[in-house]
Amino acid sequence: MDNMSDADIEKLARRVADLVVEALAEGHSSELDPEEWLFTLDDDENEEQALLAELAQLMTQLDYNLQIEEYSKCEIIKKNIITVENKLKKFK
Repeated sequence: MDNMSDADIEKLARRVADLVVEALAEGHSSELDPEEWLFTLDDDENEEQALLAELAQLMTQLDYNLQIEEYSKCEIIKKNIITVENKLKKFK
């Protein structure tokens, strides 16, 4: 499919659209349900991802506060980082 012309792309797009409309007309809408296409994470994966995002945010805050020499804030952030890291240990 390399080097497709605009006309080829347009033709392909119309063919896909025709197939979608045809499937809807024939009552195959469940095959086109985007909810079925979505990748979902289980609760553990969601929790781990949330903790990783929180850890990244805390690390960024720590770096920023170190640069501006706010050491008292760094100590609080460091404690929060340790808490998150301990929670993440259960996923290893």
